[in-house]
Amino acid sequence: MTGARYVVDRGRITCGGATTVLDLMLRLIREEAGDVLALDVMRLFIYDSERAAEGAQQGLVHAPF
Repeated sequence: MTGARYVVDRGRITCGGATTVLDLMLRLIREEAGDVLALDVMRLFIYDSERAAEGAQQGLVHAPF
C-alpha cells in the first residue's frame, strides 16, 4: 500500500480517483510525446496543473450525522 496518487511500477500502472487519472494521463503523454502535447491536452481539459504521483491522495471527510 502507498499513499501516492498513482504508481507506475514494473509494467503496472494504478491510480485512484477521478482527477488522479488526469495526472497519470498527463505524465504518460509527457513521457511518450513531450511537454507541448501534454500542455495542449491539459488546456483541452481546462486543467490548471498536473500533480506529481508522490502527492498524497486526499481522503474522504465524513460529516457526523
